[in-house]
Amino acid sequence: MDGKFITAIRTAATSAVATKYMASPDPKRLAVFGAGVQARFHLDAMMEVAQIERVMIVSRNTDKARDLADLVRESHGLPCEVVSAEEAAANANLICTCTSSQAELFDGRLLAPGTHINAVGAFTPSTRELDSETVRRARVILDAESAAGERSMKELRVKANSVFTIAGTLSGGNQQKVVLAKWLLTNPRVLFLDEPTRGIDVGAKQEIYAQINKLAKSGLAIVLVSSELPEVLGMSDRILVLHEGRITGEFGRAAATPEKVMACATGRAQQAA
Repeated sequence: MDGKFITAIRTAATSAVATKYMASPDPKRLAVFGAGVQARFHLDAMMEVAQIERVMIVSRNTDKARDLADLVRESHGLPCEVVSAEEAAANANLICTCTSSQAELFDGRLLAPGTHINAVGAFTPSTRELDSETVRRARVILDAESAAGERSMKELRVKANSVFTIAGTLSGGNQQKVVLAKWLLTNPRVLFLDEPTRGIDVGAKQEIYAQINKLAKSGLAIVLVSSELPEVLGMSDRILVLHEGRITGEFGRAAATPEKVMACATGRAQQAA
């Protein structure tokens, strides 16, 4: 039996179980992103477990989308349209994303409360179907723990034999990366890093710095606490200096110098920028 066929059945069946036991029982307006094999199997699977009253198809391939819409109308006797991603996200209360897209498929702010989503297409570090807003609003997120670990290992370049390696047996730098990976899997909007490079070698420090810069560029707010002056000056856009529990200095990146920061840190000066 063809492997792709088995994968399609298994994936659609998993989505069907999730929909049956986790989605609300009210009539569904189903939106399917994609028009390939997974999309077809998911359509059939959703018909078995949910009361579908309308179907919407979203695909970059207009011809395939129209063919799939025709099939739904003929096979299930339901109204089915090819629509935009925005219209689908705003009107559906059951969504199946069956693509290999490397960019978010829709704006999570459009989703109605209670919308159930089966996101099955993103399975590598380079694919992403859901935006951060969708994940932030979600009440329940199910993902394979090992798959999430594999993604984190690749993205943070953790050197370990497998995701099941005990973190305490790794080098200091890799242990720091594991801690960072765990926090990032919670999809935070603000990340607090307290002495993130203490006790690790120069090479590991540079990798941690690269990841911090990457996260900051992606829009994540980062509060970095460090006793290493070069680290503070090199990584920060805005610097607050404390002495005996009080803020004694505030600097933008351009205005901060080692002399000014140390003067405030030792209490010899106070300055605000």
